[in-house]
Amino acid sequence: MSTEISRFLYNSFDIILDKINYPGAKATQDLYIGSLLINSSFRSFGYLTNTNTKFLLVTDVENNLLKDHEIRLFFKKLHSKYFCAIANPFYVFGNLIKSKHIDNVVQEFIDCF
Repeated sequence: MSTEISRFLYNSFDIILDKINYPGAKATQDLYIGSLLINSSFRSFGYLTNTNTKFLLVTDVENNLLKDHEIRLFFKKLHSKYFCAIANPFYVFGNLIKSKHIDNVVQEFIDCF
């Protein structure tokens, strides 16, 4: 992974933490955080589960095909499949998640564009 994308990812996660830990932040039912960071190459969007698991979507900054409602729907589907994967009684929390269902949600989203 390049240094540029690594820094971008860390900065995006820092923004999520700032948004949820800001003293004036209001509790909300909406788990979708929205657009987080844009630079000359990338754009990031965030989603936070009830258990503080953070999902991050990074796209090319020039991709104008993505609509906010499509990103929100992607995160909801991903969250649902993530929950099913960790609810599996054979899953050991903290281990790598290998799920065809999660892979399918991601691939379906990529194939749309």
